[in-house]
Amino acid sequence: MLRFMYHSDYDVVNGVSSMFFHAQVYGLADKYAIPSLKDCSKRKFQTAISSGWQLDDFPLAIVEAYDSTPETDGGLRDAIVEVAAQNIKELVKNDLFDDALREKPAFAAGMVTALSSDTKNVEKTKCLSCKKLISGVLPKGL
Repeated sequence: MLRFMYHSDYDVVNGVSSMFFHAQVYGLADKYAIPSLKDCSKRKFQTAISSGWQLDDFPLAIVEAYDSTPETDGGLRDAIVEVAAQNIKELVKNDLFDDALREKPAFAAGMVTALSSDTKNVEKTKCLSCKKLISGVLPKGL
């Protein structure tokens, strides 16, 4: 946090999971009301989980993010649910991911909502007359 205050950036401490570290920094930024640090750690966290969701550190980062942020703060939580929902077929094979689902009911509820949402069935096509891209949600099963 102090490094960020002087240099507008921070680095992950050697030997620490980057996903877990960014979640901790986000929690500190929320606790001490530092919006710029919160934004920075959120971006770094999103990058870390998008490329590292298959690592054993991902479930640990889930638990840390849910422990260190209020229920009303979707900054990290929404990113976690999005990445987990996109990769659910691989993640359900991971016992640590299963543990995170059981330990954090709010995460499990977010996953149920994300996986059952109709917004996953967005269809895009071009309009035949104006050639603009049009999006629409199809009902499940179509």
